[in-house]
Amino acid sequence: MAIIGLLLLAAASVFGIEFVIENNFSIDVDAFNQGYTTSISLVFVAGLVTGLAAALGVMLLRDGMVRRRRHRLEAREAEEHRERHIAALEEEHAAYHRTDGEGERVDGDREREPVDLRDRDRVTTF
Repeated sequence: MAIIGLLLLAAASVFGIEFVIENNFSIDVDAFNQGYTTSISLVFVAGLVTGLAAALGVMLLRDGMVRRRRHRLEAREAEEHRERHIAALEEEHAAYHRTDGEGERVDGDREREPVDLRDRDRVTTF
């Protein structure tokens, strides 16, 4: 695959160089409401530069979308991990405060409200 790509690149380079060398007559070009007299070779090179800029823009757009998708997937996985961790902590908390078989509470007689750990601030302390 790489060899085919290199062959295509070499063929395009030879074609571009041959086109620029052989076409040295002048033409009139209208761009941005201005008239310019230039060679067809310069128009070809300008088109080549414009095409390369467009290809670079498409590549950057694609890379940005791939990076965003990966970031979104990692955030979703982190949120699922966080939810599983909170559920495990809530289960541990509930098990700690359950009554044993004889009607006595494990932590004594006082009644506590269940704690919802999802509402806590997400502040990390060091």
